[in-house]
Amino acid sequence: MKLKRFGDLITDEYGNYYHVVAIDGHQITLANAFMELCYRRKLDDLYIEEHKGEYVGTHAMNIIKSVIERAERKKTTLKIVPLDEVKKHYEVQMEPLFERD
Repeated sequence: MKLKRFGDLITDEYGNYYHVVAIDGHQITLANAFMELCYRRKLDDLYIEEHKGEYVGTHAMNIIKSVIERAERKKTTLKIVPLDEVKKHYEVQMEPLFERD
């Protein structure tokens, strides 16, 4: 099983979505996709202007929803994989409070 870092979504039995943030052989690290997306771009004047009036998490949530919709309709190469299936191929570590360095 090949997974795309920062692209494919891993889902657990509770409906949470995760991104693969690190792959080292047969070990992967997962972070909550929403948390990971919140750290993709720094707040600057342009970002604030583009998203003025939105809740802080709206943009990240819209990205996740769009990826889910496209994956379900097979309109992307990204995929949604159940966590149980991933665990058959990888040793999984979770990064619950993900932030970029």
